[in-house]
Amino acid sequence: MKLFVPVVGSELKLLNETTVALKNAKQNSRFIDKLTGVATPLPGKNVNLILPKGTLLTVDRVYVRQGAGADFNSLTFKIDANSEAGIPKGRFFLSVDVVNTLDVEVVTASPERVMVDNIWALRSMYWDKVPFKERVNNVYLDSLFEDVLSRPSLCDGVLLCNLKNEHEMFTRSLTASLKKVGIDSPSEVVSRIRPLVDEEELDVVEEYVSQINKAYRDINSVMEQDDYEAIYGFSIYQIGCEPVILLNAIERLGLACLKVLDDAYKTLVYHIIKRESEDGRGEHFDGSRCINNHIVEPISKRDTFGRYYYRSNHTPRSLIINASHTKGIIPLESFSENLFTRTRNVGYGHEIIYHTSNGERLKPADLRKLVK
Repeated sequence: MKLFVPVVGSELKLLNETTVALKNAKQNSRFIDKLTGVATPLPGKNVNLILPKGTLLTVDRVYVRQGAGADFNSLTFKIDANSEAGIPKGRFFLSVDVVNTLDVEVVTASPERVMVDNIWALRSMYWDKVPFKERVNNVYLDSLFEDVLSRPSLCDGVLLCNLKNEHEMFTRSLTASLKKVGIDSPSEVVSRIRPLVDEEELDVVEEYVSQINKAYRDINSVMEQDDYEAIYGFSIYQIGCEPVILLNAIERLGLACLKVLDDAYKTLVYHIIKRESEDGRGEHFDGSRCINNHIVEPISKRDTFGRYYYRSNHTPRSLIINASHTKGIIPLESFSENLFTRTRNVGYGHEIIYHTSNGERLKPADLRKLVK
């Protein structure tokens, strides 16, 4: 028997129909959801996947460690949809022990890959390949992201922010902004606005009050579970001589509540100032300080993946973001200026933690030492 070690991009064809048990873990959850048609059935229980003879599996990730991490040794495969077999297009992982039982034919052992110096050279390569129309609408970036995702990751996990800290910072900032316009506290906003509106407008005010109360209940519920909230998935890749961090946008329940509070208070305070002023014009109200102001572009509500727009730090080339704003790449040259990788001023009060898939919690400085 000849030893064969697959690499990312290796293609394997099954010689027999094979049934494998998919671990119902986070990395398999999206594929299992599509396979079963329900949202992660019976958490923690394996789900059987029947793979027909001739199924082509493409290696998408090789994870092999020593020590405690060896329990998670695995290969992640990409698979195309097979409607007859009820298999969706997607990716899933199998433990190395299971992979070693597969009876396969090696179709492609070591796929050729164009060597580039860094992420910008890789982007230029895809830019040169596509027609003008695809350059304008950034369709070519989909190919760039697919290329990066096909490479083995050096480290992955979720990016956390300290939600309790964000909530406290939000409250202090909101209170300070309110005092500038003569309102002592957030609770005073509601009592000030109600006498100023007529009966029809009062229904609208009560709707905002309801949103505020619900947002406070929801964020307290989230913080009861953990002081930290996941705001992105992350993976680190080596592109040529330089590492990059790829971020995946995910739902942020706690921070979404802060956004609701910020918008509601801004609206109510604007109308208080407008009705109490002599000329009937509302003054500018700064609102509050929150990490949302740095990760979501205010006008379009699109993810900015840690780019912040202070005049001295705005660099148009600092990030690569796909057309749908669901993924973003932080190049090495931007580590010192991005909110999630900077070490100077420690993120302007925002506590950022990289929680890796093997359980480590790294501060931005620790992460940068790891990939240096």
